[in-house]
Amino acid sequence: MNRTIQAAGVILVSTLVVTAFQNCTEGFKPLSMPSEIIDNNDSGGVNIPPEQIADGKILYSQNCAACHGAIDSSNKKERTPFQISTAISTLSQMSALRTLSADQINKISYALGYNPNASANSCKGTRAADITAIFRMNKGEYTNTVADLFGVPESVADNFPPDNDGEMFANSAAQLAYASSAQIEQYLYAAEKIVETVFSTNKALIMTCNATSTAPATCAANIIDAWTPKILRRPLDSAERAKLLAMVPTTSGVSATDFEAGIQTALVAALFSPHFLYRTVESSSGAISELNNYEFATRLSYFLWSSTPDAELLNLAKNGTIKQQAQLKTQIARMLASPKAKRLTQNFASRWIGLSRISQRVPDATVYPNYKPSLRTAFEAETRTFFENMFSQNRSLTEIISADYTYVNEELSKHYGIGGVVGTQFQKVSIANTPRRGLASHGSVLMMTSHTDDSSVIQRGKWIMQNLMCDPPPPPPPNVGDSSSLHDMTLTKRQQLEVHRNNASCFSCHARMEPLGFGLENFDAIGAWRTSFNGKPVDNAGALPDGSPFNNPEMLVAYLQSTKAFDQCISKYLMTYAMARKLDDDDDCNVKDIAKSSVSEDKGVADTIEAIVRSDLFTKVKGK
Repeated sequence: MNRTIQAAGVILVSTLVVTAFQNCTEGFKPLSMPSEIIDNNDSGGVNIPPEQIADGKILYSQNCAACHGAIDSSNKKERTPFQISTAISTLSQMSALRTLSADQINKISYALGYNPNASANSCKGTRAADITAIFRMNKGEYTNTVADLFGVPESVADNFPPDNDGEMFANSAAQLAYASSAQIEQYLYAAEKIVETVFSTNKALIMTCNATSTAPATCAANIIDAWTPKILRRPLDSAERAKLLAMVPTTSGVSATDFEAGIQTALVAALFSPHFLYRTVESSSGAISELNNYEFATRLSYFLWSSTPDAELLNLAKNGTIKQQAQLKTQIARMLASPKAKRLTQNFASRWIGLSRISQRVPDATVYPNYKPSLRTAFEAETRTFFENMFSQNRSLTEIISADYTYVNEELSKHYGIGGVVGTQFQKVSIANTPRRGLASHGSVLMMTSHTDDSSVIQRGKWIMQNLMCDPPPPPPPNVGDSSSLHDMTLTKRQQLEVHRNNASCFSCHARMEPLGFGLENFDAIGAWRTSFNGKPVDNAGALPDGSPFNNPEMLVAYLQSTKAFDQCISKYLMTYAMARKLDDDDDCNVKDIAKSSVSEDKGVADTIEAIVRSDLFTKVKGK
């Protein structure tokens, strides 16, 4: 590129973009600020009689408050009768309470907020609109976008910092709100590199005319009008268009070199614009407004493709039909069938389940001498192939927990004890006649929730609570105490954990995690099925949150299906990813409405996506 013309163009465009960058970053407010709440409802079903709650508070004060504090303190959490009775029967510190009757325990539970009559669909709050947010592209979205626009390689963003790992999903707007001056400079260098790469490898993509065969002003307008709306994901207004055209010399007799350099400068300016680097939504202060067609197309595209809208989406936005129900169904189906939808597996599914953690597990060779790194690669491929086919084939999200099929190659099929598979290609196989069901029995999940030498009851229970039930345990308290019992080889695994759990500071979480983890004990640290451990039958006696026993994935699936816990949980995670922010109680009714209407065995993932993108949270914003 002619550096003199480029420099002049950058100086000119800087007057347009620097203030906008400052407005985008300095004016951004954290995403935790509340949006419009139109309803709060946490009662649901039949209310507990007030006198029973009052009795429960008295019983709590008499029996529990000395150790656990006043019942009205802000850190008190709902506890079921099963959880309370389990604590009383397990912890020596609570042995004096073993004379309490079941009725008294129930009343204490009611006082702590438990309502056995509450409807599964009761909820805490509904938003009428989302907050007005400014979303900066993360590194992955940037490379996808410029690749889809120009076909340039990922290396154009090599100098960008890596996507954040502070949140479950890398598109978290709270993490991407601000751009440092160094990052802004990197955006300029990347814009220059993109344009230079395209002009050196595929100039005809941009230069559809030239200043010698077409009037320079006409040619410049044709190119700017063709490309800048794609880059900015919307039509330019007249002022923007005029400023970009002013960067291109169009006087009579202008040389081809200078003309092309001007086009390059204009494209660099567009790629350096905050309207490219940020996705913004127009709104009025304090008012709820609906996303316009281009904003909606952009939000939809970055949700499903982690990239810019293609020509078809932009054309539908232009003609005003993109939000029509039939058209939206067609577009969701088309987008999920596209190879670009593999990014939904990479950026949503893999991060949701924590798939990257498998790389941190290197099984102990003395315990698993036949383990090879290729098996870990196969575990990852199985899970990714499962999700890619779920999205592209519009399978039900309930199959994440209940699928009686999976995808294996020859090596993995032998590891799972499944015959009839030959070669390195992954193929769909039935696991209906095996103990495996769904994601919880994938080797990837089982290995990443294990120690290097054995399975981890705690890690597996925590994974189920967090990823399948959306009920994660809190971080362990500081100075949690002695954990030496967990390494006492004279004790069984259950005895080790019981000693550890008898520590009152550990009990409340471990009493919920460990019974879930024990139900998967038949799977070893590399996901193979076993019936014995250290010469004894595997202790797989687990328990579900309602106290019922379970010792295999099918029993876990039955519980999650009966309680709808997973339906609501997967809806919450998918909505979190779509909205690019953490959800809270004020989003609770929105999530449960989506789960109730779109997650079931007879509905596909496209139905859930449609429910999300048609919701008020996705389509409306409230101005600051």
